Amino acid sequence: MQPEIFKIGMAVVFILLLWLQSLFTQTEHVIRGEVHIFRYNWVPWLFLILMFGMLIGFAEVARRFMKDR
Repeated sequence: MQPEIFKIGMAVVFILLLWLQSLFTQTEHVIRGEVHIFRYNWVPWLFLILMFGMLIGFAEVARRFMKDR
């Protein structure tokens, strides 16, 4: 596998994940009496796991196919 194609592929997948994440609402608005609370929902945690999975996947491809030690 060509290193340039590998780098471009990783960048494209990363940008696609960022774009997909931008389509979802990431905060919840909870009202408890007089207090307004804004907090993260499950979406950012899901995309954090997907980002880690993408990095681990591309690292494994680099290790196996590109013989990068």
